[in-house]
Amino acid sequence: MLLLLLEDGADAPQGGASLAMNLVLERLGQGCLVGVSNPLEDPARMSVAASEALWAIASANSGPPTMRYEDASPLPALHSQEEAHALISRVLGPLIEYDDANGTDLVPSLSAFFATQRSWQRCADILHVHRQTVIYRMRRVEQISGRALSETEDISILWLALRAHEILYAHVLSTSATQECREPGVALVDESARSDH
Repeated sequence: MLLLLLEDGADAPQGGASLAMNLVLERLGQGCLVGVSNPLEDPARMSVAASEALWAIASANSGPPTMRYEDASPLPALHSQEEAHALISRVLGPLIEYDDANGTDLVPSLSAFFATQRSWQRCADILHVHRQTVIYRMRRVEQISGRALSETEDISILWLALRAHEILYAHVLSTSATQECREPGVALVDESARSDH
């Protein structure tokens, strides 16, 4: 991930932020995605701004290559990070707590299960475990979450919560501007409203 602080306020050169974004995109190549946060305003908001830019990048996966946080909605049912956090807490919270307390991998196993279109064997292959282990883990997911993996509504809710979790906590972006872009993104933090200009 490449994080840029751009000045885009009244004191900034004309079109400076746009020029900087265009230069970054030109250098990184066509396959790169750019997410732009809301204005930074305060250095203490840096982690929030980085998270907003990542949320915007997730939207850019299905839209234009440059996306601003205020225009971003990577998941149709969720319109903000706050909604995503609430859904994750409500749906995946008990599973995350169980994994943390017991050193288990129920959440990653559930994600792999959905990624393999709910195939026991392909999921087992990806996780490098026996098929019965996947079956056992999915039964534990059902018991702990109170949701059935045979019910479309429950599958939808679990998938949406998992997808929100992956978007909010993704750390799979490029770390080098010289590296070829495949699926990485550029997170831009908009500094336009900083008070110390």
